[in-house]
Amino acid sequence: MPFKKVLAFGILDGIHNAFNDLIDGEIQRVPITEQDIRYEDGAIVSLLRQALVRSIADKRGLGTDGSRVLWKKEKYTTEREGKDFFDVHHAARFSLRHIGEQMFVAIDPTLYFPAESKENEEAILNIRLRILGYQHNDKFNAALNDWRAVILKRGEPTIFDYPAGSAAFQFII
Repeated sequence: MPFKKVLAFGILDGIHNAFNDLIDGEIQRVPITEQDIRYEDGAIVSLLRQALVRSIADKRGLGTDGSRVLWKKEKYTTEREGKDFFDVHHAARFSLRHIGEQMFVAIDPTLYFPAESKENEEAILNIRLRILGYQHNDKFNAALNDWRAVILKRGEPTIFDYPAGSAAFQFII
């Protein structure tokens, strides 16, 4: 069954190949409007965030869930909870906020656990609380500044392309 409307970021050939027989007619580019980005949990803002997170991960060599989390590939530490051991990585959760006439990136430092699953949810929560639970402003600010240094070029705008290297869609931070 063909889609009535498809929302996608990418190169036209890539979009056409991805949806192949599901698109009838011509693919049209349309501008993003204020109405489109009004809701932080809306489809367009979600697509923008996913594209930004993926482009940052690609350009900076970071791990990602492809949606809202980036993590450093090098392990921060290994933590024990009960009889189990868990590798822990520094991570950041991203969101986009529309304030006034501008879109802002919000970065929330957190932790990533490669072995995270429903079975070990409680153990990971305990480790997360042990590491981050007593994080005061100075440690939070240090973590935030570390992510700024990883993501941004100092003193100049940083450009991220999506898809990577295409300049089809650019984020300037």
